[in-house]
Amino acid sequence: MDYTVLIAVAIAAWAMLIVGTLYLDAKLGGWWSLAEKYPCPAKQSVGGQTWWGESAWFAFGSSGFGGMLTITANSIGMRIRSPIMLRLLYPDLFLPWKDVTAVRERGWLWDKVHLTFSAVPDVPVTILAPLADKILASIGPVWIDPIPLKLAPNRLPNS
Repeated sequence: MDYTVLIAVAIAAWAMLIVGTLYLDAKLGGWWSLAEKYPCPAKQSVGGQTWWGESAWFAFGSSGFGGMLTITANSIGMRIRSPIMLRLLYPDLFLPWKDVTAVRERGWLWDKVHLTFSAVPDVPVTILAPLADKILASIGPVWIDPIPLKLAPNRLPNS
């Protein structure tokens, strides 16, 4: 019996399952909603400080990309870039600071910062506080004023 066809069908089904899962994550997680309002053309150069291997969690607790994102920040905004193999489903985002509201929250294991955007307020993006601190150190007071980074209610400030 020739199993070649069966193996090919199994591989194709596995690939479709993976792509389908990624599609649902991009759609339901809010990445596409953000990309529609805040696109960043792939060929557009975004100057500023860049950090590789970062994570961000999108609406509905979707994947945090397990340290696979590249974040670039400058005085105008922040670009979030997925790995090259995922860019068809997760195109680059450019999130201008003028549309960003940031709230720091003390977590049980780590502190995080929730970012919301005026054009898509129902799709929050959460980053870890150390990344937010690196961004603030890199861009200076732009994020702090006029968009203050404030503590969530009933949370203690970092000491």
